[in-house]
Amino acid sequence: MADDINQRYLTLMYKIIDIDGVECQDFPEIFYPEGPEHVRRYDERTAKSICNACPVRELCLDYALAAREEYGIFGGLTPQERRLLRRR
Repeated sequence: MADDINQRYLTLMYKIIDIDGVECQDFPEIFYPEGPEHVRRYDERTAKSICNACPVRELCLDYALAAREEYGIFGGLTPQERRLLRRR
């Protein structure tokens, strides 16, 4: 299992390097929303918008699902949305 997660992570990172980075690297704080609810919701919407235009979105989500990332927005989904997706 760990080897699979590591491989997915490396695949994601190599792709990010190959395309000279991704926008989420410039604003990491919005991908881990904190603070008052209105601030969290704004950051969540902004992060999802960035993810929707990202060329590695599917790889990012694939990694997050395999690794069972508990925090942050990965591949355009919140932790709650990823949990629901895994249950299907």
